[in-house]
Amino acid sequence: NVETVLAVGDSGENVTKLQVALKNLGYIDTVPTGFYGDATKDAIQQFQLDYGVIFSLNDNGSGVFGPYTREVLSNVLNG
Repeated sequence: NVETVLAVGDSGENVTKLQVALKNLGYIDTVPTGFYGDATKDAIQQFQLDYGVIFSLNDNGSGVFGPYTREVLSNVLNG
């Protein structure tokens, strides 16, 4: 399901795809592992801050790849 929310502890193909996208945008500099750990969380938080999804690391949804973050990422990737 493309609407799946991804967060720390998740793993699988959707996480790998997310990591590849984040790597392409320069948010991750390691090989995608398919595991949503601290590095992926940190990358998502930085992306969210850069694009106004969140305004502080304490905001609701910080570090979680949910529907709004997915929409913003899709827009950024598709220019």
